[in-house]
Amino acid sequence: MNNRNTPSDEGYQSDPGRPKTRDFNTEELKLFARENKAFREKYFIEEVLTNSANGVIYKGYRASDHYEVVAKQIPKSKVFEWGAIGGRVVPTEIEMHYKASAVEGVVEVLDWYERKTSFVLVMQRPSNSCDLFDVSSKLGALDEDPTKIIFSNIVNSVIALDKAGVVHRDIKDENILVNLETLETNIIDFGCATKTTDAAMTQLTGTPEFFAPEMYTTGSYKAEETAVWSLGTLLYCLLVGQIPFQTDSQIVRLQTCQPELEKNLGDEAKDLLSRLLQLNPARRPKLKEILDHPWFFNYA
Repeated sequence: MNNRNTPSDEGYQSDPGRPKTRDFNTEELKLFARENKAFREKYFIEEVLTNSANGVIYKGYRASDHYEVVAKQIPKSKVFEWGAIGGRVVPTEIEMHYKASAVEGVVEVLDWYERKTSFVLVMQRPSNSCDLFDVSSKLGALDEDPTKIIFSNIVNSVIALDKAGVVHRDIKDENILVNLETLETNIIDFGCATKTTDAAMTQLTGTPEFFAPEMYTTGSYKAEETAVWSLGTLLYCLLVGQIPFQTDSQIVRLQTCQPELEKNLGDEAKDLLSRLLQLNPARRPKLKEILDHPWFFNYA
């Protein structure tokens, strides 16, 4: 049973310099009214799925064909990083998810709307799917063979996101949906995402248990190196049924929570984990090198 204490991330960073509210002109108010009407005519909302300080996610469907969707309502007061789509200012989350939507293995964006106090992001709702956190919580450790399929799907999507110019920065079990029949995966929640860069970053955003050690020790990190570490943490969750680290001190010392649970792992799985979870970021494999590991080619 997965016993993580912090099941949700903080996808928005504070910026005291940005005003929380402002007055809107007549044209803006008319735009908000039109978009609110368009949303209500196109989609039917059934119920709340999750409700947090960073937004509310609703389950619903498209009125024309009953296509299942989720709608995320993002309060403007919680948005402090802004981008643009078609000349319109939008939260960076929407810009990055919209950009990533064409990537295989990313949940598709269908529409977005602006309201007076929030944005609404409408996405597909993959059928027969649940997130990997729930899978680990209910099933514990997964067998290595299905894990190879699930994990390779995720790695391929992260590689494709990098090529598309998007860094997710919060790859974790809760942000991966899996179809339990086909093992197809979909990455969700781009609240921490930003543009791909080779430069070092300093903004600490995401989920602390999945942070790479350099994020704690130096406060500076590179996107690909930390993505590889997060993937290693995710692979550990799938194979062991527990998150490997719960505190920053465990991460920087590479001290897993319950090492006795690792005894059932095969040698190749242990080797892959040791390569992904390297304290020295320069010694971790590149994203494109992960799938070359022998573990992926040997099935029971």
